[in-house]
Amino acid sequence: MIVRRVWPVTAPCRHSRSLPRGSSRAIPVRVTVDLPPTEYAALKRWELDAAVETGHQAEVTNQAVLLRALAGRLLTDEQLAESVPQDISSP
Repeated sequence: MIVRRVWPVTAPCRHSRSLPRGSSRAIPVRVTVDLPPTEYAALKRWELDAAVETGHQAEVTNQAVLLRALAGRLLTDEQLAESVPQDISSP
């Protein structure tokens, strides 16, 4: 799995004039992940199963699963955070 980070553009946004002086905006950062075809197919099957199970098809997307849910868990679950470096270093 290859993870690429794309840093946000620092050029002013066309709406920046409407912001009060001294305020800052939080600009989301786009993160992309390249998966082998077999892992992607397995992820899509899991997402379809989760969508059927929860009844929220539109909400079970790659972005929701990989980035929002798993990244959120990684940052708040100490046990998960400790196990991820081992998974990364395993062949």
